[in-house]
Amino acid sequence: MKLDAPTLVTVTIFVMVVMGGLYLLSWSQARRTLALGFLGAAQIVGAAAVVLFGLRGHIPDWISIGFANAAMLLAFGLIWAGARSFEGRRVTGWQTGAGAALWLAACLVPPF
Repeated sequence: MKLDAPTLVTVTIFVMVVMGGLYLLSWSQARRTLALGFLGAAQIVGAAAVVLFGLRGHIPDWISIGFANAAMLLAFGLIWAGARSFEGRRVTGWQTGAGAALWLAACLVPPF
């Protein structure tokens, strides 16, 4: 049996979306547990980033490189926020999105 990369990436995207949906469904039933919302959003944003990475060559590079990496960094920030929230620590929006904002700012510099 031979597995090809596009099939594996497609299955990965669908699994990430389903996992994100389940996290968000769990969060909708227990709104006090913010970690579930952060982790669900991270899965959905990460799946969107993988889709943008996969479309490289079919969409403009500033989207498939710039926004895809920013979305992935935002997903990492959301995972970090979910971990902090799970531990009962304070989460701020600027800390969650700082990596993505820094990446987008760096992409505005032509030599970068």
